[in-house]
Amino acid sequence: MGGMGGRGASAGGRGKKRPGVTRPDGATVTVDGLSSRPELNGQEATITGFDGGRGRYVVELLNGESLSLKPENLHQKVSNVKLVGLSKRPELNNTTATILTYHDGRYNVQPSGGSSASSVLSLKPGNCVLPNGTIVTVVGLQKGTEHNNHNGRVLSFDDVAGRYLVDIGGHQLKLKPENAIA
Repeated sequence: MGGMGGRGASAGGRGKKRPGVTRPDGATVTVDGLSSRPELNGQEATITGFDGGRGRYVVELLNGESLSLKPENLHQKVSNVKLVGLSKRPELNNTTATILTYHDGRYNVQPSGGSSASSVLSLKPGNCVLPNGTIVTVVGLQKGTEHNNHNGRVLSFDDVAGRYLVDIGGHQLKLKPENAIA
């Protein structure tokens, strides 16, 4: 699925213009969906640049290895996520959590104060309200399909409508949580 390589001529993406909305340098991400090196899936990395010519992020794994990965092979770790609509764990509603990964349509989140693997929950996007400023990828739109796979920035969340207002580079969309993935 995703290709890899070293920093090469991009030198970490310096000098390349970032088109639209991209994840910022220094953001913590999780590698996901690599078929050529599946042993890297689930590993944490830090964004060190963006190669606009190749449309790939340059990331550094915790072991120091540098990779060039497609945006769809990275999921951002997001803090201060508000948990909502949890019927089986109502005591966690309106508390905060950190999104650790996203896989098979669900976020793996760790509630604030939880430090063990047993406290990690698998939740639907509709149970997690992302904070303003979070970079998301637009996915699964049936109408407006031209926006799918574009990144945007969360401007706000309408609790009544259950929709995010997302800026995708000068154009604003109202999106369901399952269509705006961190």
